[in-house]
Amino acid sequence: MTGMHRVSEQKLNGLPAGKLKEFAQNGVLARIYCHLMSLANFARLLDRRAAREAPPAAGSIKLN
Repeated sequence: MTGMHRVSEQKLNGLPAGKLKEFAQNGVLARIYCHLMSLANFARLLDRRAAREAPPAAGSIKLN
């Protein structure tokens, strides 16, 4: 997937306390954590899609 921006959790954890406090006070921090949770869900969706598109294993029957 291209053109997608994402927050680096590692870089977020490395921010100074003052910047995190500023983000918390202006509501940005809550949005960042929602974004990170969404990324985790997005990865799960991609895994489910890949599993559905994978060719069936030898000897297995595909049910719709």
